[in-house]
Amino acid sequence: MKKALCIETAYLPPVQYWNKWLERPLVYIEACEHYVKGSYRNRCYLAGSHGPLCLSIPLLKGKNEGQPIREVRIDKSQAWYRQHWQSIQSCYGKAPFFEHYAAELEAFYQNPPDFLFDWNMQLLNWMQRQLGLQAIQVQCTTSYARKLPGDIDDWRYAISPKAHRARPDPDFSLKPYPQLFEDRLGFLPGLSALDLLLCMGPESQHYLR
Repeated sequence: MKKALCIETAYLPPVQYWNKWLERPLVYIEACEHYVKGSYRNRCYLAGSHGPLCLSIPLLKGKNEGQPIREVRIDKSQAWYRQHWQSIQSCYGKAPFFEHYAAELEAFYQNPPDFLFDWNMQLLNWMQRQLGLQAIQVQCTTSYARKLPGDIDDWRYAISPKAHRARPDPDFSLKPYPQLFEDRLGFLPGLSALDLLLCMGPESQHYLR
């Protein structure tokens, strides 16, 4: 059994994020950090017909950088949730397992909560179940610690869409799996684990390792 894990919140994060969960007795979601721009906290990447498609959640105007993560509000005036769901439908409508998960997934995009952290947690909990990781206990941190105890693996700020911010991870190597546009785009790494789930269904958990 591995150590417990501490990792930040994320919007439909990539396979590498979920790989870190494997064989953990406990996962702490960092709930007391400050918001960091340019991260997976409010964005994810899907397989579009012309290449990776970034879905970014708009936040209420103001100084989000440095704001407590639980206080970061979503800008719901832009109806982004409808646009994101339409993008998911467009990208994955023909995916082998889209119909299997579509109803539950669409429900999240009907009336999202006001706060980014709450939105992410809803989807993280759902993805955890679909990826067969429901036996792992999940807790939110109650205070911020720059340095964590030795019995917790710290993967906060380590998985990033920006290469210069990402921590080297020799223990993880994404195994290619069939993707929708692979015949003309090749295999696209770094996509949301939702891509894996909609393409591979229940077999997805075997690709996390």
